[in-house]
Amino acid sequence: MIARGVFVLLNGRVCSILAGSMRALLRDADAQGRDVDPEVRRTIEEIEQVSAEWRASGSGSPEVPDVTADAESVIVGAMTTRDVADRYGCSERNVRQLAARGSLPGRRSKGAWLFDPHDVAELLKRRTA
Repeated sequence: MIARGVFVLLNGRVCSILAGSMRALLRDADAQGRDVDPEVRRTIEEIEQVSAEWRASGSGSPEVPDVTADAESVIVGAMTTRDVADRYGCSERNVRQLAARGSLPGRRSKGAWLFDPHDVAELLKRRTA
């Protein structure tokens, strides 16, 4: 999502948490006849779409643990290789190569790469500059 040059990265889990509340806000605004900025409405629709895709992938199942932590530390809202690849339209292999080269800061946890959303946004910012 882009707003005045600011990027906000949300993974599927976070979108799933936010989607219901945001939809309720839209319903209330519509019921009261209040205008909702079209960009806000589109953003909410995108969050709902990501939420639906995340749940359909099976990641939304309560049996699937959140893999953002290990015994050493936590990356809050960590993005997986798949999250980064899906978000930016590249392959997971490309993301792993960026991480292995050090171009995309990340860390390994239980054999998988995890990325801080802020680091991912910075990489995109550098590449589009």
